[in-house]
Amino acid sequence: MSLLTLVAFAGVLVVFSSLHWRWAFCGSLIVAVFEGALRKWALPAAGNFIYFAKDLLLMGAYLGFCFAPRSAQEVKLPESLSVSLWMAVGVLGLQLFNRNSNSFLVSLIGLKPYFFYLPMLYLTRHVFRSREEFLGFLNAFLLLAIPVFLLGAFQFTQPPDSVWNKYAHEGSEENIATLGEGGEFARITATFSYITGLTTYIVVVLAFAVPLFLHERNHARKYALASVIVLAIGNTFMSGSRAPGLGVLLLLGGLFAGSAFLGTPAERRKSPWIIGIGAFAVVAAVLLFNRAALAIRDRAVEGAEEGRGRIASCFTEPWQFVPQGGYFGYGAGLTLGPTAGLQNALRLPGPNEAPPPAEVESTRVMLELGLPGFLAWYVSRCLLLWHLYRTWRSLRDTALRQIALCALIASFFFLSTGTVVNHLAGLFAGFLGGFVTLLPGLEEQSSLPAQPDVAEQVDGRRRRKLRGRLPNDSLRRRLQFSGLF
Repeated sequence: MSLLTLVAFAGVLVVFSSLHWRWAFCGSLIVAVFEGALRKWALPAAGNFIYFAKDLLLMGAYLGFCFAPRSAQEVKLPESLSVSLWMAVGVLGLQLFNRNSNSFLVSLIGLKPYFFYLPMLYLTRHVFRSREEFLGFLNAFLLLAIPVFLLGAFQFTQPPDSVWNKYAHEGSEENIATLGEGGEFARITATFSYITGLTTYIVVVLAFAVPLFLHERNHARKYALASVIVLAIGNTFMSGSRAPGLGVLLLLGGLFAGSAFLGTPAERRKSPWIIGIGAFAVVAAVLLFNRAALAIRDRAVEGAEEGRGRIASCFTEPWQFVPQGGYFGYGAGLTLGPTAGLQNALRLPGPNEAPPPAEVESTRVMLELGLPGFLAWYVSRCLLLWHLYRTWRSLRDTALRQIALCALIASFFFLSTGTVVNHLAGLFAGFLGGFVTLLPGLEEQSSLPAQPDVAEQVDGRRRRKLRGRLPNDSLRRRLQFSGLF
């Protein structure tokens, strides 16, 4: 596909998205789930365009929102969060003039993972205009998880060199990550380009599915949500990754602790169900996907020390690279793989000095941005967590409270696993961060009293006198209908 054709498609998609910006916002979250399937099997020749499809949809949604009626733009983030985000934008924006990068375009694209999903904090509140719209979208999003996870289960039954287990790039058998004795099983990716996308999706799905299951009254939807939870645990086993397992423990443990000790009376009554749901899902997943459960158990035991070291390195390793990062860093995007591909494709000059290799995302941020940029970025992320916590504590609607708590836990998980290198985590972290304004707004909207009628404007004593003088019930009913009583 030629560059001119790609630009034309991109322009059409952005214009269409701007005209239907609410649908485009939701569509970006859906496209992100199926992007890998399109790149691997359906349209591999258009893989680069499909990779940016969700971002083009969001770009159109941003533009459409900017031209929406003024009354639709009254949402405000908490002042401290807004100030920290603008400070981060200012500090990180200086990377555009980083001399080591040697390319303004590379620096601009390198800043995209940091900034592009921040407007979702504002937009999320306006996309969902009622509690029903929001919960309806979450239910539809979770129902789509069933075919995604079933595909993952099918992939696990196929040999590692099968076309079903390929990644979004062309690779040979030895490039496919395996699991089990002698690499018997391929580590599944489902509809995602790589394993990391699936593991991110599992955490997001469980963050929505568990609280919705607790409050769902429709039996058909309740059974569907239970299936989603079991399949999510099973796909965690088959992914061969320990990170989503940790995420599952954080979600279930955090939701139980928050509900049992800091919840409303209704939450405290339902808190034992959380342990019951978790136990049932794990047992069911072990029974259904026994070979995967045994394989991931062996991998977890063998790599226990390595896993603990990785968790600790997320918080300790960046400080060891402060001298290398300095005050200005090597340049935004220079530790990311796509940057080198962009430089080669566009024949752009490389950096004066390449950053040292690093695997942990927080270390990469330190190397790219330097100490001031590192602090500005992570202070804003921590403040977002703080305001998600305050949102959870301020809500009274039980279902919305538990969704807010799960969003807080998932956001903390993404803070440690990363949202810069993992673009899918960045997308969902922006969506979850928007709950700071969305959930209080939905609760306030659903709890608003009906429009004041004439009866509220009549003195109570006068109403009682009038009621005593009514000659019969028929006339009283007429006055009640008219709004006087």
